[in-house]
Amino acid sequence: MTSTTANLQRQSLLELLKIRGGKGVNTLEARQPPLGIMSPAPRIKELRLRGFHIETIRETIITPDGVKHHGVGRYVLLGLSPESEGSHA
Repeated sequence: MTSTTANLQRQSLLELLKIRGGKGVNTLEARQPPLGIMSPAPRIKELRLRGFHIETIRETIITPDGVKHHGVGRYVLLGLSPESEGSHA
């Protein structure tokens, strides 16, 4: 992604959530290429406000440098509300 606009970040994040299905995307993954979204939580909140049902699962991850991080959000797209059918992120 070459733009950091909130709209493009929402669209990119939503597309990846759709592709990954039940695996979802965690905060660290969203920060890395190709997304490069430094703060995915606000984009998730905005998607929820647009009617997307997204679950947050808290997990512990270990980064490549060996640091353990507790409570990292993993976001999983569960579906759309009737209001969001046909709408864009």
